[in-house]
Amino acid sequence: MTTILCITVLSVIGGVIFAIHYAAGKSPTRRRPQPRRVVTRPAAGTCPQEPPVLTDSSPPKPSRPRSLTLTPIDLSKLKKLPEIAAMHRLKTDQGEIPHDMLVNVEKVSRLLCTRSLVLKGFAAVKHEPKELTALVLRDPALAGQILKTVNSAFYGLRYPVASVFKAVLLLGHVEVRNIIWRSCFAEALGSESGPTTATIESIWQHSFAASRATYALAKSLGLSNSDDLSTIALLHDIGKILYLRARPFSGLAVYEPGGYSGPKQLAREMSEIDFMHPALGSEVVRAWGLPDESCRTVALHHQPIFSDPNEVNGNRPVISLIYLTDILCHCAAQSRSDGEQPPIYLPRDGWLELLGIRNGLESLLNENVVRHLSANPFAKDPGAKQADEALSGLRSSASDGAPF
Repeated sequence: MTTILCITVLSVIGGVIFAIHYAAGKSPTRRRPQPRRVVTRPAAGTCPQEPPVLTDSSPPKPSRPRSLTLTPIDLSKLKKLPEIAAMHRLKTDQGEIPHDMLVNVEKVSRLLCTRSLVLKGFAAVKHEPKELTALVLRDPALAGQILKTVNSAFYGLRYPVASVFKAVLLLGHVEVRNIIWRSCFAEALGSESGPTTATIESIWQHSFAASRATYALAKSLGLSNSDDLSTIALLHDIGKILYLRARPFSGLAVYEPGGYSGPKQLAREMSEIDFMHPALGSEVVRAWGLPDESCRTVALHHQPIFSDPNEVNGNRPVISLIYLTDILCHCAAQSRSDGEQPPIYLPRDGWLELLGIRNGLESLLNENVVRHLSANPFAKDPGAKQADEALSGLRSSASDGAPF
């Protein structure tokens, strides 16, 4: 009898202990299984230099959406250029390029030939991050230059990016391709150090923003050749950079950091250096083997200020798009700055209609376009230290060919 009573008491006690553990979500006999870490190694022949990618086989946790603060873009300062007889020369004459400038153009074009396969590959691999990474890793010097640029003050990431794959995934194919163009330019002409550094840096930032914005606007407007258009936008002010590298002191007297090239600026170029930057830029684009249409677009990208569409001989919708993203980027920069700003001029009547824009520029400023108009939309991104959260939201867009 005593034995039976003891067994009964122990059973009751055991049941109470089990109930307590069960209510607390713990089991006294079984340990909760831990998430298993799996090392996924790339297939043979693909990205051999990249480190293994750690993945988690447990169900993914819902990620919190990243907050994005967008600076409103003030379009109120945009105005039409009044008819001024003195501006007629700017419509018809961009000056003659001096010989020493053409020599520097040839230096850059020779180096670009060595990277032509990589740049062509970017247009042929459908923007898959792994394939783009494999292309870059074929040129170790280029891979190092991309990582150096990504981790520089140009982007201002909070945490370093240690692999080319993460750089491609974070920045997207448009931005990485732009870095390659810039790297070719820098390697051909030497390091960008000296009194012109800040001015050149501001022009590159504006050009990168114009390239991203052109890609986004082309997609928004339903244009099919968005990659080619974004390349033209990247190079639209390359003439300024080349002149600053060749003649730094006279260049600083003409060009200001991030300055908008309105009629007064273009007239100043003609009076002080005898040619305008679009003419020099078109020579750079021609030397680099881009199509004649791209060269002509760079040469004429300021003509919407002065000329009606029927007065311009070129791909008028593309010229309109490049000028449009140019002035929108300058409007975005002015919206982030204090103090008095110079006026920015709308294109003449008929240019916006070539792109099907009939409800004003405000109709184009959706969140995606506004973000791309920023000089550096990546500065607030979390970078490599929080890559698991950041990259999960970027994988789908990167595989679809979005800029990032």
